[in-house]
Amino acid sequence: MWKKHLTISLTLFMIFMVSAFVVHASIATTNSNSDTGNTITNQKVSQTNSTADITALNYNTPDIIIGDGVLSAIWSHVTKFYPKAWDDGTTKGYIQTLHDANNIYAVIAFPADAHWAGIEWNANTKTAMEDGHDGWIFGTGKTTSFYGDMHFVGEAVPVPDAQKDVTFENIATAPTGMIIYEVQRALDTHDTAGHDVVFNDTTTMDLRFASGFSSATHTAQPLTQIDSFAVSSTDLVIATKTTTTTTTTTTPVAVVRAKALNDVLVWGSITLFFNIIVINLLVMYHRRST
Repeated sequence: MWKKHLTISLTLFMIFMVSAFVVHASIATTNSNSDTGNTITNQKVSQTNSTADITALNYNTPDIIIGDGVLSAIWSHVTKFYPKAWDDGTTKGYIQTLHDANNIYAVIAFPADAHWAGIEWNANTKTAMEDGHDGWIFGTGKTTSFYGDMHFVGEAVPVPDAQKDVTFENIATAPTGMIIYEVQRALDTHDTAGHDVVFNDTTTMDLRFASGFSSATHTAQPLTQIDSFAVSSTDLVIATKTTTTTTTTTTPVAVVRAKALNDVLVWGSITLFFNIIVINLLVMYHRRST
């Protein structure tokens, strides 16, 4: 008789355990559909796409405002180029540039103790300040005199263009020892006198940065400083912060109930199994004692 009771006990135990396994598998399948979140990777700033010394990349919304007295935030993402002509040994001047669909923008910084500083477009190695060449000149650091949009007339004082196409401002919050200008000009000004160069992504032009820390360098130094400049259609890509999307998953009511049933089946089957074993042992003991 005790063997029959033991067989029934084992059978019930197996039924309870199989039921618990089925319920547990159902819970695992339901939870496997939860979201794990997404990560947006960093994009790198790239400004090395051109063989030119200086490359103006495209950026659609630079938000550069001439006249607000501060540098635009976009310049923190633009590579600086350091002309040798603007290096006084202690303070290195630099230029940054980019463009959008209509305008070219620049930051031009040079040492405040320079006797004078200027830019000549379409420059050549043999003749400085060639007659008719387009120029941006920002005067000196020791006086308040300066020009904006101008053209050269040989080795003489440059002449301001009749058609004022360059807008710029001096940044009052410039670091000590630096004069900084933020500049804006149309890619193609359609200048009636024909002095303004046209900026596009099909040509590379020579550019001279001129500066003088003494009267001796006023004519000698500019002849040695020629750099190449290109306007590129490649976009300036700004690095983005790495962000993680966290998804909060709410456990369905059905899953909660299934988990509870699973616990009842497992612990109930174990308790039942041991109770029946104890009953069978008692029955066997009672038979032997009688």
